Amino acid sequence: MIDDDNHDYLYLILEMADMGQLAKWDFKVERYVPNQQIYNFVVDYLRENGAMVPDPESSQVAYNHCTELVCQYLFRQLAAALVYLHE
Repeated sequence: MIDDDNHDYLYLILEMADMGQLAKWDFKVERYVPNQQIYNFVVDYLRENGAMVPDPESSQVAYNHCTELVCQYLFRQLAAALVYLHE
């Protein structure tokens, strides 16, 4: 976390997390590609804690649903961190 007093900004540097960035830009396909290590970690965490996570390998629908669950989890974590910082 960097608190820039000159510009009144607060920066959260996610690239410094142990597993890297959430996603990287793929210039060939022109879209973000999720960090598979983080994706697998969150899927395993959700399964261990009783979430009904489908096998993303089974179908495109299951992959999309699984990806949505991972995004929801990460967004909730980010929102909780922001609430913590504001308290």
